[in-house]
Amino acid sequence: MRCRFWGGAFFLLMVLPALSAQSPPCLETVWSLHFGGGEDDIANQIIETSDGHFVVVGQSKSSDGDLSGNSGEEDFWVLKLDTLGQVVWQRNYGGPGSDKAGSVAETPAGDYLVAGSSLSVGGDVGNNYGEEDAWLVKLSPDGQILWEKNYGGSANENIEEVRVAQDGGILLIGYSESNDGDVGGNNGDFDFWMVKLDADGNLVWSHHYGGSAADWGYRVRETQSGELVVAGSTFSSNGDVSDNKGFYDFWVFKTDAGGNMLWERNFGGITEERAYALELAENEDIIVAGTSISGDGDVGGNNGGNDAWFIRLSPDGDLLWSRNYGGIQEDRSFSIAPTLDGGFVSAGISRSSNADVANNYGAKDGWIVKLDANGNLEWEKNYGGTNEDRLFEIRQTRNRGFIACGFSFSDDIDLPGNNGGRDFWVLKLSPDSVGIDLGPDTTLCLGQTLLLRTGLDDSFDFLWQDGATDSTFLVVEEGLYHVRASRNGCEVADTIFVDYVDQESVQLGADTTLCEGQSVTLSSPLDGAHYLWQNGDTSPTLTASQPGIYWLE
Repeated sequence: MRCRFWGGAFFLLMVLPALSAQSPPCLETVWSLHFGGGEDDIANQIIETSDGHFVVVGQSKSSDGDLSGNSGEEDFWVLKLDTLGQVVWQRNYGGPGSDKAGSVAETPAGDYLVAGSSLSVGGDVGNNYGEEDAWLVKLSPDGQILWEKNYGGSANENIEEVRVAQDGGILLIGYSESNDGDVGGNNGDFDFWMVKLDADGNLVWSHHYGGSAADWGYRVRETQSGELVVAGSTFSSNGDVSDNKGFYDFWVFKTDAGGNMLWERNFGGITEERAYALELAENEDIIVAGTSISGDGDVGGNNGGNDAWFIRLSPDGDLLWSRNYGGIQEDRSFSIAPTLDGGFVSAGISRSSNADVANNYGAKDGWIVKLDANGNLEWEKNYGGTNEDRLFEIRQTRNRGFIACGFSFSDDIDLPGNNGGRDFWVLKLSPDSVGIDLGPDTTLCLGQTLLLRTGLDDSFDFLWQDGATDSTFLVVEEGLYHVRASRNGCEVADTIFVDYVDQESVQLGADTTLCEGQSVTLSSPLDGAHYLWQNGDTSPTLTASQPGIYWLE
């Protein structure tokens, strides 16, 4: 009986080393762009539209540069950008007073709802009830005003977010200090204020929530059953607010479809916590993001100053976990968005360069944090220049990249060029597609070589296990081989084990004779190989019961 061992055998196991939580994946900056004029221009929210473009909204005081005019003080400013960051169209809307856009939503028909506050009467603004009103504008796909309406009372109102409801209506969330007009009451100071409109902007209902101190509503999400989850901050401990941990707390509550409160919870520590963002997980757990100064109570720790703080609640409002991230300086989360891997991504600001924050370019940087489903830090990265830069919103795009917006005062590092004052800043990041694959662990015959290739270009710095710095490595002996590649603060790595065997060592045994009806089991002494027997079988063993020549390759 003969055996043959031809070529190498392969053991299909690839070992991937864990990267530091502070090492972001090699996300490419597709573009980082300024938009604006000589005055302050601030972007507050961005969405990816159904046609694959982006709409970004905020306020502008400029009338030059990228703007075609100004109605007086700040205007709503809306830009539509294509995938290259080029302006498809831009429009400013407002009157002689201050008009600030905070949020945008796309309707099923492809129109846009833009919401914020207005102090104007005149121009594009048809009415004002007194002081700041909530102002909602519906735009056609090319930015023409279809209708505009204001809501409020004789004091101040502001809308932080607009959402399209499941029934086709419109949801607004913000805060109000009026007790007349569309508001209908006030518990004291500012209250959370939530409004339901029909698709044409007509008032369906209006509810205020809070206590005698200041309460600020920021975000609302609708559950599959039509209930509403609302998040913001409260300084109250009476009225609709059952408790206060100390100073401002996160405040989260759920209402029925008519805005009637079902339950409410506050979360925090002895000092100050501010909630700015809200999302629902796939199982309708509630994710809330903001900032915390406390190190006790629900927070559990503090790195110094303001930390970004994230909590996850059950659908009934029970605290599931609490995570704070940051350094010794000011670090805040202003947004939270679900990612396609079941985790979350957040955008905010950071002034730190220690603890959870690896770097700072100067003053405040835009700061992006990626969390897994349990709130564990997967990676973080700062973007900006040497002056003040902030990111207020981030979303994962359909191609698994990210789009973020805010404002920038810088004209260097990630932000070449500035139009004057604060500019709209829009940052697009590519999908996390850069990586190394050295292949599976493998077994070679003595005398064979293997060229390991990273597949990356020379813009990366390479470091192999023996200190070599080329993008490839020639294997001539058994061992564990690993490489790390870094570029612009990101890092990727891979590991492979290469085994060598003597081909003469693979024997099935001596030829043998069996009696009729007997059989013998043949097996390879080589584990972890690919097997091919003379009859096409690929298992590591073969039962021989007929006379003949048996071979294994």
